[in-house]
Amino acid sequence: MRISVSNLITPLTEADFDRLELLLSRVNPDAMTVDELDGFFCALVCGPSMDPVSEYFPDVLGQDLDHDSARYSLVDPEELSTLLYRHWNEIAAAMLADKPYVPLFTQEEPGNPVGHNWARGFVQGMDLDPEEWDLLTGDKHNWTLVAPVMLLLADSDPELAPELKRPVDTPERRMEVLAAAAVSLSLIFRHFHPAPGKSGSKRK
Repeated sequence: MRISVSNLITPLTEADFDRLELLLSRVNPDAMTVDELDGFFCALVCGPSMDPVSEYFPDVLGQDLDHDSARYSLVDPEELSTLLYRHWNEIAAAMLADKPYVPLFTQEEPGNPVGHNWARGFVQGMDLDPEEWDLLTGDKHNWTLVAPVMLLLADSDPELAPELKRPVDTPERRMEVLAAAAVSLSLIFRHFHPAPGKSGSKRK
């Protein structure tokens, strides 16, 4: 498979997401789901990290593939990496252009409410750079930026965030929280990556 620049900047289609889900499950049944992957990439793109996306492939796949060639042989590694790069680039392009990005929220399943997988992936991304994220979440004003994510995460297990007093207990409330999570992405991005001439928090 030949990879071109245009291939890497083309947003994924619904069929591409289906294909990505299949490839991830083939490599490792415990790999991230596509909505979990979306949340993970959103946190990494919006957050302070400057590492290339390839650094996070083992986190996405749930293992170091260099040490598990048998499972890696079940997929075309270039096809898989191209799909991952394309999705990362779509999120990054939206953030850099100050355009809204609509997170990949899957349909509700029994015991797994809409947005939970996405929020779990987002928090996993935060956990890779805890000191910088703690500075944001430790501020009373900036805490509101990640509150929607925590609400979605705690929805299936209230003990994960007992300080949140308003459960997501109605369809209308869920839509509000999902919308708030989407809006927060660009605000978080600009917190860590302020536009030229504006102050903000940057990694030193």
